[in-house]
Amino acid sequence: MSGYSKINDKIISLEEYRGNGMKRKNLEIIVSILFFIALWIGLSFNTGGPIYSDELLYIEIGLNNESAPNYGNRYFHVYLQKLFMAVAPTPLIGIRVYWAFLIALTALMIYWSARIFLKENTAIHGLLAVAIFFSYKFISSYAGVTSVDIAAMLMSTALVFTYLLYQRTEKKWLLYGLGALIFLAFKTKETTLFSNIVLIGFFFDKQGKFAFRNILAYLKSLLIGFLGGIGLFIVLDSIFLGQPFFAISPTTFQEVFQNYAYTGGFRKEPVNWYQIYLLDDIMIPFLIFLIGGIKLSTRQITPQKKIVWAFPLLLVSFITLNMLKIPWGFIERFYFPALPVIAFLAPQFISLKVPSGRKGRLQLVVIILAALMLVVIMRQFGMAYVEQIDWNYGKFLESIYFPILLSVLLGLVILVEKQNLLTFGIVLFCLVSWIMPQISYNYKYIYVEPTTNAKYQIKYHPFLAFQEDIPASNDVKMFTTVTIYQDSEEETRMFSDNPYDILGMYNMLYDLRTQRDNLTLAYHQEDIPPQVLADQYDFIILSIDDWQYLKREFPEILAELEQNYSTQFDEDQSLVFMKPNSSTSN
Repeated sequence: MSGYSKINDKIISLEEYRGNGMKRKNLEIIVSILFFIALWIGLSFNTGGPIYSDELLYIEIGLNNESAPNYGNRYFHVYLQKLFMAVAPTPLIGIRVYWAFLIALTALMIYWSARIFLKENTAIHGLLAVAIFFSYKFISSYAGVTSVDIAAMLMSTALVFTYLLYQRTEKKWLLYGLGALIFLAFKTKETTLFSNIVLIGFFFDKQGKFAFRNILAYLKSLLIGFLGGIGLFIVLDSIFLGQPFFAISPTTFQEVFQNYAYTGGFRKEPVNWYQIYLLDDIMIPFLIFLIGGIKLSTRQITPQKKIVWAFPLLLVSFITLNMLKIPWGFIERFYFPALPVIAFLAPQFISLKVPSGRKGRLQLVVIILAALMLVVIMRQFGMAYVEQIDWNYGKFLESIYFPILLSVLLGLVILVEKQNLLTFGIVLFCLVSWIMPQISYNYKYIYVEPTTNAKYQIKYHPFLAFQEDIPASNDVKMFTTVTIYQDSEEETRMFSDNPYDILGMYNMLYDLRTQRDNLTLAYHQEDIPPQVLADQYDFIILSIDDWQYLKREFPEILAELEQNYSTQFDEDQSLVFMKPNSSTSN
């Protein structure tokens, strides 16, 4: 009976352990979701807005329900963005909340991708992965800018995460979701196609043997999900465009390919992506991503997991070749879809087994706190030292401190076969020492000195300076000039030389649906005299140079304008705003 009691006690203990494990897992899920919500809310504030032509174009397409076949592979981004603009008080608020949603949800999936990648992984892997993601400088340089490449980043992350979750749980509904994501990601941007390389994992069986027949067990479910994605687009295209088969129309695909039919010649020459970006801006995450992948390949890791490393490498190969076709050289945002994968794969070299028992866990906590305290101490020491020698702290980090940290980190990864608490503490110290300044940089340039918000304020200044006096109407007639754009420097350019950009800015600010005939844009100063008198405009915005030009060359026209319009200047005396007098207004 005593033997039976011992066995029974062990069974009860095992059930209690599993029950406690399930409770911890559920708690972790709840905490991660709450963190996602808090992050979403926090990132929605103090960001800028769309400042580039591409973003304004997709906003225009969404607001006006336009069909643009040459941008047919952007429409999931267009529709998703449209949803946020529709439910928010204003399109601008919707844009900012949408950007925050893209970043926060990507971060949530990065956490869980790192967490579930290997069975022995802990919350530490997830937290480090998220920290690496927020160390990327694009977080601040694109704050509030809903680039389609950020949406593509979300979709690629969702596709890879769903794949990993299926590998972990083998739940069939995830295959349906994965199939749908394959199509939806493609309709966000074509660079997401390269994330589909993870599907090669389905060609391997559980013993790691490759055979083409292995994928047959998954093909039906993936195809059903893929058709579901097409069905969703048929519904969306029917509602917003009145063209049910717009997404899958041969004409749409033909226009997309034609859009990339450049005739040759470089506006900017191709460059080495490894030299300019991978081994520069994201050097430490990229190197430990590579070294960790090599290290893990010698351990018991299945081919289904190994294949994930191929996506970032395949994408950089494609965009390198693409520079021969696309004439603009290095464009950082093209690589955004791969950045989350690098972030969650980089910490995978950490093979820390969490100690059991209260004493072991206490030791782990002490090691973590000691590593974090040492990070702070070394930061204070470094700042004091560079001040003493009259040097720049940022240059000290880049030239001295980070190379030493990288050497120590790579040495540990390569030389130490079995990690313990001490080696983990050193790794944590090295990683956090690199990550913390990068996150501080992003925080500074989002909340303290908001760079993108400042660019937004400059670009939209002609509208913002006279916002209270500008009429908001779908029938508005507005007049402005390209001189406003041309007279400013690259980083301080107001408005645009593209009329659709200006219309997009106006529509977004005032939640309107104006079209091309609502705007008269004078491309040259000599075009101003005949065009400015050709119609009765609801408002006119000129540069001070335009004003001086009319005053000098066409005083009679300026006199007529002053008779029919009231005039005011912005605070900088760089712009002139004119609005019809009450006696002349319609």
